[in-house]
Amino acid sequence: MFFESMKDDVMLEAMSKAAATSMRQGAAAAVVQWIEDGDSEADAFEAMAYGLAGGDDGDELTDEQAEDFNEYLALCLISVCKQAHRLMTFRHLLTVTMTHQTPFSPQLKRPLVASRKTN
Repeated sequence: MFFESMKDDVMLEAMSKAAATSMRQGAAAAVVQWIEDGDSEADAFEAMAYGLAGGDDGDELTDEQAEDFNEYLALCLISVCKQAHRLMTFRHLLTVTMTHQTPFSPQLKRPLVASRKTN
């Protein structure tokens, strides 16, 4: 009853959003695996997008698969950039925490608050 009351365009929009989300999730998961495998060659990156698009053992892609390949390639690149940023930020935070005293450092004898003298 619920689905019968929905208009076709609303259903199509919801399906389109779900498909886009699924593609982003697939690309992100593939990038994580690609990073863990440690193969930083461009061919491996393209092969990842080729497989996500439905390519099989070097066969030529159909027009629809070629569109998906380009979309997956773009999504994978975006995912790499986001994950690289997060990784660099995390490493920076670790470096700062390990090399500098912070308010949470156990070796501090006094809080890191500047005292002001008043006249």
